[in-house]
Amino acid sequence: MEDKTTVKMDKKLVKRAHELGFNVSKVCENALKRAIVALEDTSEGHISREKRSNPSPESGNPKKRILRAMAGPPGFETPEG
Repeated sequence: MEDKTTVKMDKKLVKRAHELGFNVSKVCENALKRAIVALEDTSEGHISREKRSNPSPESGNPKKRILRAMAGPPGFETPEG
């Protein structure tokens, strides 16, 4: 069963995505699935070989690293207006 959800996005971004033939809803759904899997895998200690050999400054907190990779750093959002 699907649930209807509203997501606020930049109008130009959505317009361009539609021009390129993207199903924005499906892209968002798939990205969220990947983010959840990445976070759950990290929570269970399944960190990729690459990440083990090249630790980041946030390697002490894999969840934070995954969330930052998915959403961008704090302040990444641009002010509306």
